Amino acid sequence: MFWILVIVIYLKFGAYHLVFLQDLMLKEAIVRTITFFDLFDYPLTSTEVWEYIGVKCGLREVIVILQQMVGKEIGQKDGFYFLKERDEIVEIRRQRYNYFKKKLARTKNICRIFRYIPGIKTIAISNVIGGYNLRYGGDLDFFIITEKDKIWLSRFMAVAITALLGLRPTPQKQMNKICLNFFLSENGPSIKKLKIENDIYFDYWIAGLIPVYDRDETFDSFINVNSRIKNIFPNRNFGYSSFRGQINKQPSRYTLKILNFIFGWFENILKKVQLKLLAPELKKIMNQDTRVVINDRVFKLHTHDRREEFREKYKRMINN
Repeated sequence: MFWILVIVIYLKFGAYHLVFLQDLMLKEAIVRTITFFDLFDYPLTSTEVWEYIGVKCGLREVIVILQQMVGKEIGQKDGFYFLKERDEIVEIRRQRYNYFKKKLARTKNICRIFRYIPGIKTIAISNVIGGYNLRYGGDLDFFIITEKDKIWLSRFMAVAITALLGLRPTPQKQMNKICLNFFLSENGPSIKKLKIENDIYFDYWIAGLIPVYDRDETFDSFINVNSRIKNIFPNRNFGYSSFRGQINKQPSRYTLKILNFIFGWFENILKKVQLKLLAPELKKIMNQDTRVVINDRVFKLHTHDRREEFREKYKRMINN
């Protein structure tokens, strides 16, 4: 009887101990998540905290813990959660959401043209950590996935179209412009090869992609190839159909075949043209690190790569 009583007590208090440890782990994960988004003045809803928390759990669990933390580790206002004494970023988020809605209409108009470019299979808005988080006066960054052996053709035509429409950004004017700085061939390498050490920003960058146009389930294939992102954010739904506001109407197969027949053989010529026109400062650092990567599978231009800056700032905030 004595040993039965001991076992019952052990199991009872062991269960309490386990719950305590789980709650402690969730609290730490919540603080880390909210801290990262604070770098970009972006408060989170409870659902967003759950999606980005990086711990497999239920939404209800996160909501309960969030309520326990309000007034202690974090603040809350109008359904948004943020670090203490940072309630001013709630209004910043509202303003940026309004900017995004206005820019999305322009983006979709461009994408309706781009979908006829031979080779383009996916167009996503990138560099909007948290989603719908666009600054006033900024440009729109596109992440584009192309067919195999069509990356040079796709980029050339996309750049030409934005130039003709006056949508190419310049150092003097970036507001409402289109930045075409990241192309990836569907047979390209896993995107993890483009990461730096402890690259927390890049993980959130992938999770924050907003696909506007997609053909042949290419975006879903991209996520599956980079399946590690599902382990990092196990509560987030990465399927293309889970995002709103896409362009669902696609060019007919017949139209695409004709366009590919007409323009497809220009790939090697346009590769030589674009490499020749590449700015000397880009040629100097091309393929030296992950900032500027140019080959037949990846075209990535991020000369002002701030990932190390965000990583170090995030470390300092977490350690303080």
